[in-house]
Amino acid sequence: PTLNADPRLLRLESIIPTSEAVTLVVTTIAPDVRCPACGHLAVRVHSRYQRKVADLPWNGTPVRLKLCTRRFFCDAEECRVRIFTERLPGVVVRYGRRTERLAEALRLLGCALGGEAGAQLAAALGLGVSSDALLSLLKRLLPKEAPTPRILGVDDWALKRGKRYGTILVDLEVGRAIALLPERKAETLSAWLNEHPGVEVICRDRSSTYAEGARAGAPQAIQIADRFHLLQNMVTSLEGYLKRCVRVLRQTALDEPTDEPCLAAAGNPQAAGGSTGASGQEKPPSARQLRRQQLAARRAARAERVRRVQRLAREGHYVEGIAARTGLAKSTVSRYLDEPEPAVGGHRGGRKSKVTQPFREYLRKRWRAGCHNGRRLYRELVKRGFEGSVAGVQRVLAPWRALLPPEPQAPKGRKASRDPTPDRPPSARTVTWWLLGEVPDLSEGQQAFLERLQRHHPPIAVARQLGVEFFRLVRERDAPALEKWLRQAADSGVSELQSRAAGIRKDKEAVVAALTYPWSNGPTEGHVNRLKLIKRQGYGRAGLDLLRARLLAAA
Repeated sequence: PTLNADPRLLRLESIIPTSEAVTLVVTTIAPDVRCPACGHLAVRVHSRYQRKVADLPWNGTPVRLKLCTRRFFCDAEECRVRIFTERLPGVVVRYGRRTERLAEALRLLGCALGGEAGAQLAAALGLGVSSDALLSLLKRLLPKEAPTPRILGVDDWALKRGKRYGTILVDLEVGRAIALLPERKAETLSAWLNEHPGVEVICRDRSSTYAEGARAGAPQAIQIADRFHLLQNMVTSLEGYLKRCVRVLRQTALDEPTDEPCLAAAGNPQAAGGSTGASGQEKPPSARQLRRQQLAARRAARAERVRRVQRLAREGHYVEGIAARTGLAKSTVSRYLDEPEPAVGGHRGGRKSKVTQPFREYLRKRWRAGCHNGRRLYRELVKRGFEGSVAGVQRVLAPWRALLPPEPQAPKGRKASRDPTPDRPPSARTVTWWLLGEVPDLSEGQQAFLERLQRHHPPIAVARQLGVEFFRLVRERDAPALEKWLRQAADSGVSELQSRAAGIRKDKEAVVAALTYPWSNGPTEGHVNRLKLIKRQGYGRAGLDLLRARLLAAA
């Protein structure tokens, strides 16, 4: 009986195995057969015939049913049907070429993987179906009409990003998507709500379109603004304000202690101001100096290659072996072997490094103080009369840098942010998270940067206080504190925060509800993410009907 699709309707007569498939010969045995048109009990057999139906495979081997079924006479005088074929509910549908359990397995494959991927897995399992057949099964699949939810989540999704958007509706109580609307207009949401009365709570983002549609379609429902979007909007406002203050960020990063004694004065009489202007500011290097520095770096790299080639030759390696080890051409290796060995410093003519002992002592002192930025140390040396290149300074720092401990790992999901330096001031986004306290364990350099930033630019301190307070009242659901925060933001003088406070006042009821009720639109965002995956599996060719079938049928 376990081999049959339904032992109550079919009897297994024989099994015919071949190298390609297994054929089961089955016969219908239903004792009572009724007319499908009038329901009259039929007793007279008209004839018999055979049908071939595909069934679930056995261990990857296709299975086919040779179904011997019957035709009957309908003796009811008022019935328009005179001859009919007996129906086999639960086994195969009328004119079907697959059993219902095989069709259900294929629908599950199509819902999970789509057309091409589902067809590839079906072929590996022995189901034998094309991608077009899978998509056809999905499009004919009609999801059951879900009951009207009490708690409804509303969000938009991109059918064609930047051009066409739709709306997804989720029952937040059961966590299931219930509808996909083709547009994200207020009229579309309002029409759906009018057709499904009974919604009590609507969770949405800060979109005014959905707010208008919810008021028109379900005026009695409580609207709840999503708390994640409230925090995200606050981060956006602070970041926008800091982008206007990018010059302040750069100046704060340049404000470092430079009261170190001039250790090179004894060895170089021009160290007191030879390369600085009358105002004491650093004089930028000229184009000729930059070209000289680049040329010196190239010469040093070439000299290192020559020394390595000649060292390998002294160790007994031939030209071919040296070329394989160094990645150089054999002709280049031969040319390097004919040249005299370059000086240790990498300069022609045996010139020594310009990082003399007084400069080295200063570098060592600044390195021990925690300054490990080579270009910054180079600029400090230039102020003290140094005339060498950045590459020379980097060569001195290279063995010291190798002894530094490895950088601490960043918290999972977030990159480690470096200490602010004159060469790399922090971005507005990075400073935003520092100000909000969302980056744990700030380094001493980062904390010092924030202190200088708030001291030099007091409005940033005000923005920080308001941002931290807003995060607190949202996370702690402190609804009574919202009005006080709105007044402080309006009087802060920061235009971004004033605009944010004005927007919250327009949607104050939904914001207060977000701080009062436990419901959130987070599950709706999760279904949008799943819908994106389904959409990408279609390689941009999935229409609304197919997306609706896969999303809602799987739910």
